[in-house]
Amino acid sequence: GGAVSLWTPPGERQEGPVRDVAVSRMGDVAASASGGAVSLWSTLTGQRMATIQGQGEEVRCVSWSPEDDILAVAHESGTVVLFDTAGGRERGRAEAHCGENPECKCTHGPRVEGVSGYERSDECRVAGHSDSVCRVAWSPHGEFFATASDDGTVRLWSASTCLPAMAQCVFGSPEEWEGMEAGCADLARRAKCGEEDPNSHCRSGRHVVTAEGAVIVVVRVPREGSAGEEPVAVSSFQAHAGVRSLCCRGASVVVGCEDGKVLFLD
Repeated sequence: GGAVSLWTPPGERQEGPVRDVAVSRMGDVAASASGGAVSLWSTLTGQRMATIQGQGEEVRCVSWSPEDDILAVAHESGTVVLFDTAGGRERGRAEAHCGENPECKCTHGPRVEGVSGYERSDECRVAGHSDSVCRVAWSPHGEFFATASDDGTVRLWSASTCLPAMAQCVFGSPEEWEGMEAGCADLARRAKCGEEDPNSHCRSGRHVVTAEGAVIVVVRVPREGSAGEEPVAVSSFQAHAGVRSLCCRGASVVVGCEDGKVLFLD
């Protein structure tokens, strides 16, 4: 019910646009991806707590496990690395078909007009994606995670081994996944479609946060069952630069911007 304010840690900036932000289930830590690194922030103080260096390529997205003990970091190549959040130690990786993977026997030509130059070899035994991973989703207890890629597929993995949890990847839309076990189908759907579009809006309680360009708007929505009550814009803010990503968890709202700034809404 109090006023909403926008603030950013003074002097804190990442190298390059913040491509993705994710708030832990507890709401006390936020992860932001920029360039080849992931920063961990306290949502209470805005201080940068740690930096996880990637594998020399762009990080596309980040995702917390249900217990907040693992952070999945997805790269442009399609490789997903799991980190222990307590110490920053790498726990495992779901390898991709990419030139950086010595086990991959496929051909990797240059990307042309956004299309991968990948050509599969029948001799290759790598089970991963052949293009960038755009979204990661977790099973309710964290034993599995699913990855959706620009190669058009969804893959399910064991979190303990980072090996495929299904023999085949999933193609097409959820409506075409006939015969899949319900839990697997739901996990694959959340990876494919997302809970919501993180670049358009997110919700914290009765407040919906939206962004267009560099403008952030907070809207209070009606209580469930409140007839005749209309949504009301309660606050708006001008960010330093265009907004690339938003994430809400409880009362914590984190915003990632084009200029490398990470903003917090209270």
